Amino acid sequence: WTTLVSDSALGTSMRFISKDFKILQFACALFKSNESHKSMDAAVNLKYIYKERYSIDMDSDANYLTSDTTASARAVSNFIDGIEQVDCEMHVVNLALQYSMGLRENMLNKQIVTAGGAFTEGLSVIKQLRLLANYFKGSPKRKHSLEMIQQRLTLPKGIPALDGFTRVASCHKLLQTSI
Repeated sequence: WTTLVSDSALGTSMRFISKDFKILQFACALFKSNESHKSMDAAVNLKYIYKERYSIDMDSDANYLTSDTTASARAVSNFIDGIEQVDCEMHVVNLALQYSMGLRENMLNKQIVTAGGAFTEGLSVIKQLRLLANYFKGSPKRKHSLEMIQQRLTLPKGIPALDGFTRVASCHKLLQTSI
């Protein structure tokens, strides 16, 4: 992805499934890669890092590559032998939420192809949740009041969190923390 200061960043993690079917996920690398944002170059960087840091040959040891749903990110798997492309769960959930709330339309030849139609109140709900998050964000006293209510009602601690207007997870984190 590209940061706010136009640095290209590449992040990666590994996921293992134990013999007890527990899913274990480890953050492995986050590095700046301003030379190129091309799929082939991202694949070369990933293969290098996994080989150097973890002695893992992605061409023979990795089975799946999970990535962003953009075409450029999905194309990284084309440059790693024998690996199957899988869409990132967060991106899929975020896109489904945006489609269902009418914040985005799935278009094909200028025709809407999103099944089920739009949840027309969705945009209003998101705007209200953003106002709620801003309400608590701006005041330590309000945060403290919310924490006291959560404690009395034995609710999990937390406040609604804004995650910006980026394409990735623009509604996911807000909905998750608001609920």
